[in-house]
Parts: sequence; C-alpha cells; structure tokens
Amino acid sequence: TTFTLPPNPTDGDTIVIKDIGGNTGYNEIKVQSSNVPGQGNQKIVRFGNQFTEILISKPFSYNMLIFSNRLWQFWEAGNEERGIRIEPSSGKYRAQAADFIMRHYTTAEKITFVLPKYANQGDIVKSVDIDGLGPLYHLDVETFDESSSLGKQGQHSMEFRTTGDGFFVYNATEKLWVTWDGDNKTRLRVIRANV
Repeated sequence: TTFTLPPNPTDGDTIVIKDIGGNTGYNEIKVQSSNVPGQGNQKIVRFGNQFTEILISKPFSYNMLIFSNRLWQFWEAGNEERGIRIEPSSGKYRAQAADFIMRHYTTAEKITFVLPKYANQGDIVKSVDIDGLGPLYHLDVETFDESSSLGKQGQHSMEFRTTGDGFFVYNATEKLWVTWDGDNKTRLRVIRANV
C-alpha cells in the first residue's frame, strides 16, 4: 500500500496513519511525498533526515505527519514494547521492528526467527536467551529474502551459539541487518562447528 501526501498542503495540515493489521514488517506500507512541478520538492523529515518516502514498519503504530515550512514532519508512536516468547516448537517466528524476542529452549532443538522484509533505517529487533541454553541448542536468524543481508553483504542467515542478548539493527542504505551479540560467557574461543 502506498500513501501519497497531498500536493498543495498548508502549514499545520496533519495526517495520521494507524496500523491495525500488525504485520508491517511483511506487508509494505509506504508514505511518499508528492513531487508536483512548480510546488517544490516536499520532503518527509524523520530523525532529522529528509526523505522522499518512508515505510511504516512498527506494528500497531500511530504515524503522524505535520506539514510545516515546506516539510512533512514525521512522528511515530509505536505500540508498547512487544515481548514475544518463542520456543523450538514455535517454528520460524517472523519478527517485526521493535520486537523483544525472549528465547526459551523447552526442547533440545534450535530456535529460528526471520527478520522483517520491510524496515526503516535504525529499526531494531532485540533478542535474549532467557534460560541460558543458547550455547547448547543454538539460534538461527534469517533474512526474509535476498533483498537484505545479515551481518555482511550477501549473507542471509547466521547461527548463534551464545547466551545473553543481542540486537539486529537495520541499515537502509546498505540493506543490511547489523548484528550485536552480547554474549555473557567467557570462553577461550567461540566454537562455530563440530570439533
């Protein structure tokens, strides 16, 4: 779905878009400025940067655009932080921007989740190993498809054999999910394969 902003707004015009579907990470909701000849090049300001289009990427969020001085000022109010408990029996969980994923290993199997297809610069997915069994049973994280990468360009999945918490932060310029692994165990070396 694409929303095009009005071509002739006046200062103070306000538009509110509320997501009610809760699947913004996988169903594209785009807001784009109108570029009408003679009307100037209206931009959308988000976190101090100007864009011609943005994505609504947080489920159940309120998104407000206020026109002021030839710019659309974007303000997003996400729903309260979503704590999601996943287990090996959950299958591949489809994460969304701003999810806080709590991994609970109820069986001796891996947990897998998929990062969102649609994300904005700086969107974060957080994950924590709540029972400390990640080093034994592991975590697999995948991108939704090959349109984005994970950790480095061209890589679309990673396995984590660590405990603690971690973050996945989206870099829109490179279409890359940057990882931070807060492993809280001291090891002589991290083992990534059978030895």
